[in-house]
Amino acid sequence: MAFCNLSNAMMSVHFPIHRLEKLSKSGIGKPYAVFQTPIMYDTITPGAELGCVGEVNCVPQLDTIRVLPWAPNTAVALAEFYTRDIEKDSISGSASPYCSRSFLKKQLATLKSEFGYEPVVGLEVEFILFKGYDPVTKLPIKLDDFMYCEDQCWNTIGGKVLTELCETLQDLGIEVYTFHPESGNGQYELSLGPAPMLRAADDLLFIRQALRAIATKHGLNATATPKILLDQPGNGAHIHLSLVDSTGKNIFPDSTAEKKFSKPAEHFIAGVLDHMDAIPAVSMPSINSYARVAKSMWASYYVTWGYENREVTARIACPPYGGSYNNVEFRPHDGAANPYLAFGTYLAAGMDGMRRKLELGVDMKDDPAVLPEEEIEKLGLRTLPRSLPEALDNLAKDQVLIDALGPDLYRVFTSVKRFEYETISKWSFEDQIKLFTSRY
Repeated sequence: MAFCNLSNAMMSVHFPIHRLEKLSKSGIGKPYAVFQTPIMYDTITPGAELGCVGEVNCVPQLDTIRVLPWAPNTAVALAEFYTRDIEKDSISGSASPYCSRSFLKKQLATLKSEFGYEPVVGLEVEFILFKGYDPVTKLPIKLDDFMYCEDQCWNTIGGKVLTELCETLQDLGIEVYTFHPESGNGQYELSLGPAPMLRAADDLLFIRQALRAIATKHGLNATATPKILLDQPGNGAHIHLSLVDSTGKNIFPDSTAEKKFSKPAEHFIAGVLDHMDAIPAVSMPSINSYARVAKSMWASYYVTWGYENREVTARIACPPYGGSYNNVEFRPHDGAANPYLAFGTYLAAGMDGMRRKLELGVDMKDDPAVLPEEEIEKLGLRTLPRSLPEALDNLAKDQVLIDALGPDLYRVFTSVKRFEYETISKWSFEDQIKLFTSRY
């Protein structure tokens, strides 16, 4: 049984298969402290107000079970957390307010009940393969230096890992559209097919497990850490999102609309951009995340939107086979983010835009960084937060997102993130990278 904590560290509890039926009803008791563990090590986070008293039920979700191709006789069910009824030795039926998967399910239910839509998500997952750590620099040793999509990679160990990974993901029921080398040393990308949002978040956990297992099998390390070398491109985890109605029809395309996509889609995207000062606290929740975001690095330094523009925050995209604009790619998201929290936060922001019927301004037709400063000021462009503390301060002012998270989850999450920053910011860059590459 596996789950990721609020800092997106993978956790698991193992048990014999004959106990599955009982545990699916009663769960396994875990201390509340499991929610407030920072990414560095086991400790009590100041301000989280969760300590030695009380338990929650960690319950395997039977509809998430998948057999692991790389681990004989092993299957994994993803977990949710419920409040505990000690007298009945069973779950009470109430989702724990600290459970990130339940948070996403709540946002999904609100979107469906209030607007009649369900989100479909396709993911771009970037990661780096490397050969351990240099004993002198203490930084990762690069595996290769192939160019973007360079064909020679397929004759190397990196190509073998990527091919085996894709075959494994297909066995896990995860649809892979394309896979290829990216621009950084040892960097690769998977583009995944569309899936319901909850399923897509679950898939990210299985992808991490599969990637680590296969890389280790070949004597390599693998990481989705946002930025492991300052002179190299970083790893993102871009979200392609569309909304479907009760008939399964994608409501984004509208060739008759001025912007060539529907008003509900415009309102949703505008809502996300309106809250983009605060969203990165959840979607880019590491001190390392902000090393990735720089001008002219395809990392959406400025908060804006455009058609097929990879320098903007919200890229309006066509399907790979052509046709009308049918999805939006949100680029401020990386592998340090708990996917349930990040996806749910994007939904909360988008729904706020739909309720307020927010509209988008003029689309960005170029890299905003090449514009003169006076033009940037005239357009009213703002940048993404430049640090995790800035993003957390912005989140503290965003009542819509605070209300969506709820007071308990908001308190614990932000306490953990501030504690992480206060601790890790005192470390050397090399020690930070050793930590992040071991976790992500």
